[in-house]
Amino acid sequence: MAKLILLISLLPIILSVVVRKFFCDRGLRSAGDAETARTGGELADVLLSKAGISDKVEVVEKRRAEVKVGEPVKLVLTKRLAGAKNVVALGEVALLCGHALVATSNPDLLKWRQWAVKFSLAFPIFTLVVLIFAVVVAKIPVGLGLALAVAALGAGSLMSLLSLQVEVQGARMMATIIDESRVFPRLRESEAVALACKSLAYRQAVPGAIEILMGRDMERKLAKEVGRRVAGKVLRR
Repeated sequence: MAKLILLISLLPIILSVVVRKFFCDRGLRSAGDAETARTGGELADVLLSKAGISDKVEVVEKRRAEVKVGEPVKLVLTKRLAGAKNVVALGEVALLCGHALVATSNPDLLKWRQWAVKFSLAFPIFTLVVLIFAVVVAKIPVGLGLALAVAALGAGSLMSLLSLQVEVQGARMMATIIDESRVFPRLRESEAVALACKSLAYRQAVPGAIEILMGRDMERKLAKEVGRRVAGKVLRR
């Protein structure tokens, strides 16, 4: 029984990791992290205006970047994102603008996605705590406890994958605006930020706990790749 639960639970976990690696990490490496001509705050204002929702969305600065559904919708940028000019940060700003666009047209859809992301983080952690207590106090088999913990992680992975299309659609709409509206003076900047935006939509394809670990790994690899490219340009001069 425990083996069957473990096997079934591993399928959505593996699928979510593959989706994250293939669509997010690979796309961000291709986009790079060069400096652009706009800051995150400027990009948010332009994208909201181009999308025709600037009168429905209020942009504010706080410690945690997010989109809050309401009237008006609140697009919250951190100080770092508001002042950043690098491609990855601007891709994140563009993705948040995509969330804001979804919030103005279908707020329940964005609420569902936000709930799914929180569920994918909280449910596996809560289940693990309960199972540790059950193994110690109730003396349930360790193998069964491990299988149920993986099952909780699999449920979080499945929920993340099922609701992922909300982020993907928002990112595609913002990427289209960036590509077609000459938001940046240079074509390569537009292409890089649009690619980063679409790639970041897949960042939370995995449950929250795995996303944190993969996010750190992605940042290290991205920094290494950018450093290698810069070093190569210097040596060619």
